[in-house]
Amino acid sequence: MLAATLTALEHWDTATREEKALVSKVYGGYLSPGFLAEFASVTCGDTPWTRDTRYWVDRSAQDTARYPLLGARSLAFAATCAAWPSPPAPPVKVTGEGLPPVLMLNSLHDPSTYYEAAVRAHRALRGSRLVTVGGGDHGQYQNGNACVDRIVDGYLLSGSVPARDTSCPAAPVPATTPAPAATPVAAPAPVPATHP
Repeated sequence: MLAATLTALEHWDTATREEKALVSKVYGGYLSPGFLAEFASVTCGDTPWTRDTRYWVDRSAQDTARYPLLGARSLAFAATCAAWPSPPAPPVKVTGEGLPPVLMLNSLHDPSTYYEAAVRAHRALRGSRLVTVGGGDHGQYQNGNACVDRIVDGYLLSGSVPARDTSCPAAPVPATTPAPAATPVAAPAPVPATHP
């Protein structure tokens, strides 16, 4: 999905309606107010953060020098948590006792919620079912994977979970329209020298 989005952005003037809709889907919801409120409350509440703003400014400068495309992002997210108005929540031992069956979903190479942590959480939640998705995207549900959608829809609509842990293959990569080839521009004809 990221590749298809970047391809559309690279040739935005000729991108199809479907490509523009994909860009809107990827970037329109990612930094929405709802996402940021949820992300900040969970991240800042669950994790101890250094509240020294100077530390985050310096760290952001270092990260930006090392990772020019993403480095400054550390300041945006960390500064929010550095100024978060409440202390981190106390640790909670998760057991799953008294809960109905819990459905868990994680891709093998998720860049945001790594698979090993999902396996640990699954072990801690008695009676949970883990759906392992091939590939590495974050946000699997309603993202073009019929296997995932069928299992999650069943859980949301009727509370049903698979009889045992299961897996789904990665969703097919969306087709992209190749960027139009650059039209060669003829070199201008040489201008004859003029002499006074």
